Amino acid sequence: FNTDGWAGNPHYCVARDELYFDERDERIWVLRNAAASNFSGTPEVVQFPIDRIKSGVRAFQPFLTPDCNRIFYTAPGPSGPAIYHADRVLDGSWGEPTLFIASNIGVGEFTMADDGTRAAFLQVFRAPNGRHTSDIFFIERSAPAS
Repeated sequence: FNTDGWAGNPHYCVARDELYFDERDERIWVLRNAAASNFSGTPEVVQFPIDRIKSGVRAFQPFLTPDCNRIFYTAPGPSGPAIYHADRVLDGSWGEPTLFIASNIGVGEFTMADDGTRAAFLQVFRAPNGRHTSDIFFIERSAPAS
C-alpha cells in the first residue's frame, strides 16, 4: 500500500501478521494479514479506546509484545507525552489503556526486548536555555528473589 510518506514508526507483529504504524504522530493504523497480502491492502485505524482523536487525543509510536496481545504507545499524559499500554480482549479488540510511564516534560518511543526483561524509551528534558533535549532511558527487570 502507498502512504504517500505520511506513515511512520512501523512495528510488525509476526504472531498475528499485523503491521502497526502511525500517521504523522497523530493516530495509529494497522494493516492486518500484512505479510500474507505482500504488505498491500487497506489499513484501518486502531479503534477506541486507543484512537480517541475525536476528543483531540493523539496516539502514536506503537510497539507490540511478541504475542501481539499488549500494545504500548505514546499519547498525551498528565504533563506531556506519556507511554500507555493496553491488552487485547477476547474479541481481539483493545481494552482500556493504562498509563505506564510519564514524566514532567515527556516520554515516548518505547521498545522492549522480546523476553520482557529490558525496555528503553526516550526521556525529554528542558535545557537551561529553554530548548528541549532528550536522552534514552533503559530499564531492566530485576531477577526474582531466591
